[in-house]
Amino acid sequence: MFDVNVVYIHSQTPNYIRVSKNLRLFAKLFREVHYLGCLRGNLWSPAETLPNVQYHIFQKHLPHGPKSIGGVIGLYQFIKKHIAIIKPQMVMATNEDFILPFILGYIKRPRYLVCDLIDSLAIRINSPLRVFNPLLRRITEFSMGKIDALIEVNEERLSLHHRLPKLRAVIHNSPPWLEKVERYPGIMSPAIYVSGSIVDGRSGIEALIKAVEQIPEMSIVFAGRFAGEWLSQVFIHHPRVKYLGEVTPEDSLRIAKSCRAIYAHYAPLIPNFVYAAPNKLYEAMMLGVPILMNSECRAAAIAQRYGFGLLSPYGDVEALKRNLEYLLQDDPQREENCRKARERFRNIYAWERMEERYLELFRSMKLPEIGG
Repeated sequence: MFDVNVVYIHSQTPNYIRVSKNLRLFAKLFREVHYLGCLRGNLWSPAETLPNVQYHIFQKHLPHGPKSIGGVIGLYQFIKKHIAIIKPQMVMATNEDFILPFILGYIKRPRYLVCDLIDSLAIRINSPLRVFNPLLRRITEFSMGKIDALIEVNEERLSLHHRLPKLRAVIHNSPPWLEKVERYPGIMSPAIYVSGSIVDGRSGIEALIKAVEQIPEMSIVFAGRFAGEWLSQVFIHHPRVKYLGEVTPEDSLRIAKSCRAIYAHYAPLIPNFVYAAPNKLYEAMMLGVPILMNSECRAAAIAQRYGFGLLSPYGDVEALKRNLEYLLQDDPQREENCRKARERFRNIYAWERMEERYLELFRSMKLPEIGG
């Protein structure tokens, strides 16, 4: 264990999947752990807290997009106040948004400043503010040159940087290894699983419905949140769609295991979608289930390389239909590819392997160890 007082900052509730995995690990590795976050989207109860992590939640709800600017200023003040009280030796903050206040001197810089770059400013803006993307890219590169270590979510995103700190690690958005996952009751196969947060015109659901409508045997199971008039008025009420609402991460894996494939399409509108780092990719790999991805998404190369991915261009209904028809066929080679992908996941991508990468990074930073 490291003799370090750590603050982890993210603009979400602490049950955000990547954050919750990090906190469980940090609680084992560090002498003292604090989480600074806020209310945004996810439902969260204080009953979900870890006993050895101290939580400090900014109570004002922050919307997404430009409307959040006023709330973010309040969140900065909240963070500054708590940093002054906690006096952490290390701060790990997600994205440049929460790194810059330390770099610019608004908040006192700790001995170790680390960025867990979940959604970089340089690639995520999808509003009229994207006209400032060239400036945002410069801010990103400036920030990366001023931190002690960088954590990226995949190799493709790491390759986008022109300036990097000496220490960095790739920590994939992967689940822990599970030897066995039970199937979810009531799923009528063959079905395609759609999960997470989907949005009109950005998640490829319109093309999926059109393709499924042409295949009488096929249906869709959806669990998660949605935004948009078409999704709320058409999709969730469609006779070929079984809508389960929001489910736990454990039940989501059980549902995926019960379906013929997982669906993960991302409209290639902005770099953040092209260089997506989807949890679904690693969940499919761990479960040994095929995944349907759009070919523009760079992460799809992993699924294609290991033979458990079926790719098609975003919005191409006919190509998607062909992939769905193929999933209805028995193919021993596809089953063998999925089995091998599952083995590779356990050896290379499982969260346990990511924990090893974290440990290697922290030791490279020469953090003081208890009794060392």
